[in-house]
Amino acid sequence: MLHYTCSITKYRKDELCISIRTNSERYRYYNGLAIGEPDKPNLLPVNKRYKGFQELLIKYQIALRSGWLPKRLEKSAKPVHQQLQASVLLKVFEDKRRENLSFHFYKDFKSYINRMIPLVDDVVTEEVFQKMVDTHPHWSNTSFNNYVRYASIIEKGLQRYGYQGSWSKKVKRRRQEETLHKKIDNLQEQLSLIKEFNAHLHLCALLTYGCLLRPHREVRELTWGDFKDEHSIISLAGSRNKSKRNRIIPVPEYVRVHLTGGERTHNIFSGTAEPFNHYYFSLLWQRFKRKHPEVVQQGQTLYSYRHMGAIAVYEKSKNIKVLQTVMGHSDMTVSLTYLRGLEVVQLDQNDMPKLQGEIVV
Repeated sequence: MLHYTCSITKYRKDELCISIRTNSERYRYYNGLAIGEPDKPNLLPVNKRYKGFQELLIKYQIALRSGWLPKRLEKSAKPVHQQLQASVLLKVFEDKRRENLSFHFYKDFKSYINRMIPLVDDVVTEEVFQKMVDTHPHWSNTSFNNYVRYASIIEKGLQRYGYQGSWSKKVKRRRQEETLHKKIDNLQEQLSLIKEFNAHLHLCALLTYGCLLRPHREVRELTWGDFKDEHSIISLAGSRNKSKRNRIIPVPEYVRVHLTGGERTHNIFSGTAEPFNHYYFSLLWQRFKRKHPEVVQQGQTLYSYRHMGAIAVYEKSKNIKVLQTVMGHSDMTVSLTYLRGLEVVQLDQNDMPKLQGEIVV
């Protein structure tokens, strides 16, 4: 005789599931699809999810009393995740797009979803994720690792609909070669010419260098309400930056003199509640390069100002923790890799081992 218990358990932060324990195994269900019910409580507001799962729990208990069994206990049935049609990938995309996504994340995530859908034969399985790799044999190690990162996010999204695979956890990431970032040797000259060219691009470059903000989102989306204490501090919520952590950034005086102020909810560049589009500063930079090719070296971008700011901070403090904080990196390893990419010397002769006694040459 099959003995079971059926309960509501916490799956991850703010997400719940129905946990069914049998004689020897445990099964988790994140929605009612397995028993033919449309309930998806994890998509409800957080404060209403538990009540939604209470209602779903009753439905699972009724199904079990009526003879329904978890799929893996039915000899002829396939695992739950193999019942998912290709259309569920679009649902995962719609769920994700409700979050505050960066422009590039949104574009890449949508691209992966669209490329995966044609690879689904009948149902979504782990094999679909491997097919993506097989159809892109010339991917660089960086491209492959980026795909694995997005695959992990997609698989987590699929779990809400009953998927139980874990391809992204099983695959081994590839070793990436570190790249060198392009420095700006004529910083003052460039800034002077940018100031004459366009005031918005000039302020963007100053904020990118002096506050080490990322130009195409963090700088572009700044509002006057983000500045505190007479423009001496920038306060960015975790939802507004790549690391997802709150950032408090001092504003140097050479940046503050260019901040005129305005309505709290207004963007500092557009003067309205809406920022300029994602390509605004990219286009300005391209136009500046065409006008002054003599001062912009190949490979230099607006991000080069952030690189130069990082060098200045590290050379002044010699403290990798300080650099991590001002850069908004989630991990100190990221900061170390960043410095190596800028060819910043982190050791000198005094740091090297001393040899006691007479040196024999």
